[in-house]
Amino acid sequence: MLNYLNVSFYTFKQILKSRILLVSFILSIAVVVSTYIAAEFTYLTQIRVITDVGLGFMNLLSVGVAVFLGVNLISDEIENRTLYFMLSKPVSRKSFLFGKITGMVLILLSIVVITAINCNLIMYFITSTIRADFFVASFFILIEAVLMLFLVIILSLLSNKVISVIASLSIYIVGCQLVTLRTVTSIKNNEFVLNLIDMYRYLLPDFSLIDFKKYVIYSHAVPDGFFTTALFYCVALVATYGVLLAILFDNKELN
Repeated sequence: MLNYLNVSFYTFKQILKSRILLVSFILSIAVVVSTYIAAEFTYLTQIRVITDVGLGFMNLLSVGVAVFLGVNLISDEIENRTLYFMLSKPVSRKSFLFGKITGMVLILLSIVVITAINCNLIMYFITSTIRADFFVASFFILIEAVLMLFLVIILSLLSNKVISVIASLSIYIVGCQLVTLRTVTSIKNNEFVLNLIDMYRYLLPDFSLIDFKKYVIYSHAVPDGFFTTALFYCVALVATYGVLLAILFDNKELN
């Protein structure tokens, strides 16, 4: 446990040196303030515009960081041979792997929290409103980013960085559009394709199942059972990907 915590803290500290949190802080303020100015020229309310752009920016930033930093998380350690030094100490492969992932998840958590607080502070300053459901949506955005982190690490252990990034982004785009695909006339009448889509969501993330943003942005009622289904789905995927990662990394040739 101590080795796991040490690796987590080391990873978090190393990524902090890239000043990713400072950049996230500055960008989140700049985006939301510019959005407020743009809202003056639209028919939408300021709260709606700030919520929409704030959550969208948070989503893109957290997923982008998860993919583009996550692809290097383990592969760089192997290429730079620092992994050999770590494993020469009494650090197991699993402690190293999940310590690195935990450190990266803490970075993603920090990005989401900073962006959520900034957006709500600006919203409060402009409209005297703080939206609690904004933070709920932020939680599900964090889960999306964590799922993408697991996926890109799995792919980086199986392929090179370029292919891993392209495949990860493709999976993300498809996962966001699955609910739309089911409504296409040529697809919803095709039983075979619908079965393929159902099989896909058991293996790869169907982000429409955990998309809480749309209920916040458009003020729609949340369906009964949404939270139970979404959380169970996320836990099942993370557990599956965690086991797969452990198996792949344990059997990874480091020579």
